[in-house]
Amino acid sequence: MSTTQWANEPFELLVAPDLPAGANSHSALHAAVEMSHAHNCLLRGLNAIMIQAPHIPSTGSPGYNESDVCDLLIYIQAWVKTVNHHHDVEERIMFPSIEKMTGIEGLLSGALHQHHEFHDGLNDLLRVVEGMQTAPAKYSWVDVKAIIDGFAPALVKHLRDEIGLILSLERFDSEGLSSCWKKTQDVAKANGKISFLVSLPMSFFRHYLSLDTHIFNASTYIYS
Repeated sequence: MSTTQWANEPFELLVAPDLPAGANSHSALHAAVEMSHAHNCLLRGLNAIMIQAPHIPSTGSPGYNESDVCDLLIYIQAWVKTVNHHHDVEERIMFPSIEKMTGIEGLLSGALHQHHEFHDGLNDLLRVVEGMQTAPAKYSWVDVKAIIDGFAPALVKHLRDEIGLILSLERFDSEGLSSCWKKTQDVAKANGKISFLVSLPMSFFRHYLSLDTHIFNASTYIYS
């Protein structure tokens, strides 16, 4: 029997909304499906850290290996940068575009407020692991986990809530929303604030065909 532990815990993955085959569905539904898969990339990345990191010994512990510590720290940095890129594009492009299209200022202010609830924690994590990267002997999973535990509940709640928010946009013009979504994807694919060598592997290898069953869409992978 396989003892492989998949990256679907401790934080439960999202189940994407149903997208009827061949149906001329509203673009809000298509956007919610793609966003679900993007958010699952972020959740799997976090789960992978929570699963693997406890097995990386810190200095002075039996089995300590500096190379293993550095690999883990690089992975954590890549994950944080991917999450930050995802939300930076939302704040700069997606949210303003949708509010302009709908004519309702502040329509997505709730999602923006949620970003602020975990933003500082993410950046604290990045700062700490970057410091450990230059001095691997200072690595401590206890310290890293304490930071993650501080922001993870707010982050996970946001990743779930935003899907419902996108679905609620079905009351607005489908073509208008589709245009906003395409603009968001175009900017995300430009990767202006994140290395392509970080964003593509991080998102590509965090997709599972067993759950993410919709047709492959490159923009989803890069946007995440």
